[in-house]
Amino acid sequence: MCSGPGPREKAGPTVRARMSMAVPTTFQYYGKKGARDTLIKLRLAKNCLALDGRIIGLLEEVGVHVKRVSLNRNYEKIETALVEKVARPLGLSGRQLDRILFQNYGDIMVRLRCP
Repeated sequence: MCSGPGPREKAGPTVRARMSMAVPTTFQYYGKKGARDTLIKLRLAKNCLALDGRIIGLLEEVGVHVKRVSLNRNYEKIETALVEKVARPLGLSGRQLDRILFQNYGDIMVRLRCP
């Protein structure tokens, strides 16, 4: 992570600051899930989740049914609830929970279906 200008840069905003200024225009066409997924991968966002089919599938497996229309309309509410009610009590950020669920989806589904 850069904390100041490099050898060929003039003094000014850091790389991270320039990136965060570009985010609104760069990600405006990504949609909610795509933008969050990219921000998580770049480590620019901490308390968000990319609510894709896998996470929705996990929610449905534990009895939380989310309709497609409801997901689009309530994306932020669902995301906030998962961060506050699942991630934080476990001592995780939304980003960490997102990666854990994404990377372990298959194992989690097997364990939920075959207790």
